[in-house]
Amino acid sequence: TIPKDKQKNQVSFQVDFNNITGLAESKGTSLSAQNFSNERWFSGMGIQRRDDLQYRFKNKKRFSVFNPGLPINPMQHDYNVLLNAKGKNVTIINHTNNERLKIEAELKKSQQVRNLKQYTVVGNKRLKTSGRLPSLDKGMNEFEIQNTNDFEIVFDTRFYFP
Repeated sequence: TIPKDKQKNQVSFQVDFNNITGLAESKGTSLSAQNFSNERWFSGMGIQRRDDLQYRFKNKKRFSVFNPGLPINPMQHDYNVLLNAKGKNVTIINHTNNERLKIEAELKKSQQVRNLKQYTVVGNKRLKTSGRLPSLDKGMNEFEIQNTNDFEIVFDTRFYFP
């Protein structure tokens, strides 16, 4: 309990919080509109003054994903990539950092592939893969999808700042 003087109807006290990650995390995700008209984004977050940033791609073999903050790693951050694709050995490549994930299975478009930290899964079943889900470097990340012509991929992540 916090002691209070009987003649006063309030008390002041101090609470110290420790952020164990040492990082600030955006309230919004990549799927939230990146503008200053809501309480999700603030100056100093590296938000671009443009409205053409995309984080959802359909049948587009090469595309760019923008990360305004610190590098994002699937093992350490709230970084979700959802993929629906038809094909065998579907590969996701980030040419910016040369990281890639090859899904060594035949996928049906109705299956949703997602990452769970270092694991790539459909439902609760782990898929055989080589490599790992590519992380996002700061700035523009140049991606390529191989071995499928029928796919949709969604990057749903928070952003991190010092």
